[in-house]
Amino acid sequence: MEALRIEGLSKNFGALDVLKDISLRVQKGEHVAVIGPNGAGKTTLLNVISGELPADAGKMHIFGQDITGMARYHRVHAGLARSFQVTRVFGSLTLLQNTLLAIQGMRPSRFQMYRSAFAYEKIIAKAEKLLQLLGLWEKKDELARTISYGEQRKIEIALSLSLEPKVLLLDEPSAGLDLGEVLDFIELIKDMAREKTLIFAAHDMDVVFGLADRVVVLYYGQFIADGTPEEIKANPKVREIYLGVRQK
Repeated sequence: MEALRIEGLSKNFGALDVLKDISLRVQKGEHVAVIGPNGAGKTTLLNVISGELPADAGKMHIFGQDITGMARYHRVHAGLARSFQVTRVFGSLTLLQNTLLAIQGMRPSRFQMYRSAFAYEKIIAKAEKLLQLLGLWEKKDELARTISYGEQRKIEIALSLSLEPKVLLLDEPSAGLDLGEVLDFIELIKDMAREKTLIFAAHDMDVVFGLADRVVVLYYGQFIADGTPEEIKANPKVREIYLGVRQK
């Protein structure tokens, strides 16, 4: 089943063509890495898919539903979640409050002023499960701004997953983490997003080859390669771009 379909997508900033008539199809449960040098258009692509920026041309569908002109919050309810390069947790709230807020925001009961105590129990139980998976339940009452950057990255992923997305977008998920944290982070995402459709932009090749079933290469706003991690490693054009070595 096709989870995401992009057709003829373009995005311009004045005279600068950042995305140029690109198309992409991602199957349900597939983990796709988008790689490319700085300025290739990776973050812009995720911004357009998530609704942070409007597309100038093209169409986008999630599980057959046209989201091209859809507001960002409507895309969330259509099954799309997103994390960013810079963490966006609420620093003045505790870890538990951050998690509860994200979970509650996706429920129809968010509009209900009065509800049974049992409804809150289910939300708290789900928040506890997420924080337990992250190994952060013991810190549930700490303010988000007081925990380490690596732990904040974990919380942001948890908040994205608490939205119960059909398609999860991650922008440089390992940014700011040291090698040990990166390896732990790869295992965490593999475990938590095992059955999710995942599209992520990354520079870190450990993350790319640790998570991706498939890799697409973006270069000056266009896809120039698409294949398995092994195929991309061996692709002469990709090696030329990354290593500056023209293959004979």
